Amino acid sequence: RKRGAERGANRPAERVAERSGERAAAGTDPRPKTQTQEKDAGTRTDSAPPARLRVEDLVFEHWKRVMGHPTAKFTRERRAKVKARLAEGYTLQQLTAAVDGCRASAHHMGRNDSGTVYDDLELICRNGGKVEGFLSARPAREVERVREEKAEQAREAEGFDLKAAEADRDRKLVEMRANAKAARDRGLREMRGEASDG
Repeated sequence: RKRGAERGANRPAERVAERSGERAAAGTDPRPKTQTQEKDAGTRTDSAPPARLRVEDLVFEHWKRVMGHPTAKFTRERRAKVKARLAEGYTLQQLTAAVDGCRASAHHMGRNDSGTVYDDLELICRNGGKVEGFLSARPAREVERVREEKAEQAREAEGFDLKAAEADRDRKLVEMRANAKAARDRGLREMRGEASDG
């Protein structure tokens, strides 16, 4: 009888729990939700679409990729400068082009007297003048390409044949690798010979 009483005592509670669970699942439970239930209801575990990136985030992501700073953080200072330029009317395209302009600048990429790289997004977007300066630096890539062509022409005029030098370097590299492999094989044979003799 005692066991039956225990089972009987649990049955109504079990039925109530089952019914309230069914109601909650159906969304028809008349009881007010607790704060935890409200938080859980707002938290979706299925794959929700990713949040849209803001324009300043797109500028930052472009800067990270172009400048090679994959672990950089979008600091308060960087965000403030980018947002200020956007508020002044500069577009996403202009700001990303300014990043490209900085990347094309030999001086800002470390080819200067001190060897210091000046490529921070905060610098690029410091003020409108900086943005416009980097926008005008975009054609620097063409200038750099022409400079390299002229340097190659000068080397050729001096009798320096870049292609012949590269071919010679490649030939020597193949030769060195072959010698290293032969030495390694010789060493392995010697070790095997010593092991079988011993």
